[in-house]
Amino acid sequence: MERNLQELSDNSFELLIVGGGIHGAVLCWLSARAGLNVALIEQKDFGHATSANSQKIIHGGLRYLQNMDFFRVVQSLKERNRLMLLAPHLVQPLRSTMPIYGHGLKGKETVVAGLSLYNLIVRCFHALSKNSVHLPEAGIIKLNETTKLYPGIERRGLKGAAFWFEGICQNTERLVLAFIKSAHRLGAVTANYTEAKKYKQNQDGSVVVFANDNLSEQTIEIRAERVINCTGPWFNNAIEILTNFAETTSQEFAAGLNIVTKPIFSNQTAISLPSADSEDSRLFFIVPWRGRSIIGTEWFYFNNHIDKFQIKEEHCASFIKRINSAYPSANLTLNDISFVHGGVVPCMFRDGSGGKMPNIAKRFRILDLSKIGKRRIINVLGVKYTTAVDVAGKVLKFVFPSIEFDDNGQSRLIGGEFDDFGAFRKRLLRNWEKRLETKEVERLLINYGSEFNSLMAYTETAGMQSSKVRIPHVEVLKAETHFAIKQEMAQKLSDVVLRRTDMGSASIPLASDLEIVSTLMGKKLGWSAAKMREEMEDVKRTYTLFQQTAPN
Repeated sequence: MERNLQELSDNSFELLIVGGGIHGAVLCWLSARAGLNVALIEQKDFGHATSANSQKIIHGGLRYLQNMDFFRVVQSLKERNRLMLLAPHLVQPLRSTMPIYGHGLKGKETVVAGLSLYNLIVRCFHALSKNSVHLPEAGIIKLNETTKLYPGIERRGLKGAAFWFEGICQNTERLVLAFIKSAHRLGAVTANYTEAKKYKQNQDGSVVVFANDNLSEQTIEIRAERVINCTGPWFNNAIEILTNFAETTSQEFAAGLNIVTKPIFSNQTAISLPSADSEDSRLFFIVPWRGRSIIGTEWFYFNNHIDKFQIKEEHCASFIKRINSAYPSANLTLNDISFVHGGVVPCMFRDGSGGKMPNIAKRFRILDLSKIGKRRIINVLGVKYTTAVDVAGKVLKFVFPSIEFDDNGQSRLIGGEFDDFGAFRKRLLRNWEKRLETKEVERLLINYGSEFNSLMAYTETAGMQSSKVRIPHVEVLKAETHFAIKQEMAQKLSDVVLRRTDMGSASIPLASDLEIVSTLMGKKLGWSAAKMREEMEDVKRTYTLFQQTAPN
């Protein structure tokens, strides 16, 4: 997958997608599957913003039962199932729990009834689905087992815990990339670091988008019959340059914060804990991930320009205080944070005792901004990572009412092209046991799936052809970097560190690893010494103010 702006300017497309987050990536993939001549541009790197800043949970819909929203329960089940089929290496089952206290409306009896209803819905869903991933049913954990799992939990009134299964996406950045790569394989033209700056609608309804190459600062013109904007938090920016097409209002956004910390619990089970604030009914979710915990989500008021979005130390300090109140045994400090995930989502705000409180949007929105004709320039505001494929299908049906695309669940994304993940894993571990550490095979399998052997072919350039040669981690890192440049359109050091590999998305990388990757990218992409230093500094700025120095 190479970045070729000439293809963008030389062709006229049926559809141009602006924005390469999860919703734009899925739209591009579905469009290409439907046979459309489609292109996608992204102003920075694919999946660089909110799509990368999630808690990694692919929800199965249990939480919607409390409002008896059966439609969203079934929708979430369907979409979790779909992602686990599309990318079984990236999306895997996660056992989740929630402590139960007392009796009554929020007590054990009500929870048992809710879980029974959820199990019934899941059974009906499996019976009606041709291709379904079967996860264990939800149930109740007894009191003594609950206290063993969570020794520091509040025991007063504790009756046990509910358990159920969600999906966890081990690498949300690579899932976005898998959709992009799969679309590209089907003929889509894709380019990162290409920013839409101006729109012109012709008398026949077609659109010309004037885009800036943010690497060379050159301007290109892209012609398309229709344009769909999936710019997420840059929605208001898009509205500003589309004001001559239609009148519309700006959108409010809430900033969400998830933090990666030391492991809170020793088991690989997620837990939902209620806020200690009696006026706040939210739950904090503590998720095991890469030997650490991801804790979220804290929401706060955001009314600034999206380009100025920043998670600050005081946000983290406030969040830690609330977590420690909910679970004092965590005893977290700022020094326990290894990474922060921050993003913004559509919402409306209401006044509360603590200031403005966000009501996070529950439904996606489609806005037709066409000046000439209908369904020519569309803005899409998505709200959930889990349901991106469902949203993309509805958007395409809105823009192209007669479109047909295969939705039988048989397809696989690049990297997920195997029917039995367990058998594939065993075979890889057996074939590579003499050449790689087991944990290295496991790590690469999760990130690259069926592309594992294609990735490892890049170690041959380092003289590692022999099946008897033990491959050190540094050579694997070089192979990942080569692969990212050649196969995945990596243009910057941050692309490799944060989105193509997992070396920097949970904690700041080793300084020696940064140096290795930077040097190799500089050699392959023709960087000067000054450019290499600039790229290194750019990566370091990603990390919080109290973590500016990479360990040696």
